[in-house]
Amino acid sequence: MTVFGLLLGVVGVVVASPLAIVTCVAVKKLYVADTLGEDTPIPTEAAAQD
Repeated sequence: MTVFGLLLGVVGVVVASPLAIVTCVAVKKLYVADTLGEDTPIPTEAAAQD
């Protein structure tokens, strides 16, 4: 996020934050859940099931 902020200013920070969240969720869904077979809580999925 710092790199985007330094290179692109405020717009870089605005873009980097959602990009970091998408990357984190993708890693949890694709790698941890599928490859390792472990359940990982993703906040939006827990809220949708309630």
